[in-house]
Amino acid sequence: MERSKRLWNSIPPLLTPVLDEVNQTPTDLKEFEKDVSEKIRVRAQELQKSDEVNQGPGAKDPMNGPGLQGVPEPDAEFELQSPLMSGLICKVEVIYRKCDKLLSMWRPCLAVKTSDNYMHLFEIPAIADVKIGDSPDVAFQALVPPVEVPTEDAVLEGYVPNGKTWFDHLTPEVSFDLKNCSISLNQEKGGATFEITETLISGPFRREISRKYALKLKDSKDVVT
Repeated sequence: MERSKRLWNSIPPLLTPVLDEVNQTPTDLKEFEKDVSEKIRVRAQELQKSDEVNQGPGAKDPMNGPGLQGVPEPDAEFELQSPLMSGLICKVEVIYRKCDKLLSMWRPCLAVKTSDNYMHLFEIPAIADVKIGDSPDVAFQALVPPVEVPTEDAVLEGYVPNGKTWFDHLTPEVSFDLKNCSISLNQEKGGATFEITETLISGPFRREISRKYALKLKDSKDVVT
């Protein structure tokens, strides 16, 4: 018992530095992005200096050159596949969604069902003019922002192209753990409309909270699949 007491008393001093480090970790998204960008910039400078050292007067191997110099051309048969072709995705479809809030409207979204039994809804920008039943590939391209390479100074100043982060639309608007969901069909609104309700346990008092979305598919047959 004395030995167990000593072991228990030695735990708080071990946890204190860990908790202090966790408390100092930034949680603000902008600060987090700035910190990641700074680490990437420092690492890139280290690699550049390493390339310059390895290049040397006697270096004849082009693969030791800085940057992309000497990198072989890609295989002619290489084909860059869409992320939607991933084996982790079971089904992907363009549908309409509406939450249960007052004055909520039907909006198009890209619904992705993954192999870990989750369903993710990605908001599609209104400017994309994507409608229910359109190709998922077309909808996914609407989520990908235009490429704009910022300068190093712009990154340090926190400049974000177009005023949004590059992953703004590539982050799911809402994700459902289907193991905690119930589905009910709304016959009054047609066989292609159903409601999905997710029930979660949250808080120290283990309270049940739920959220509900109405989803509309192009055809009632799609509800089954």
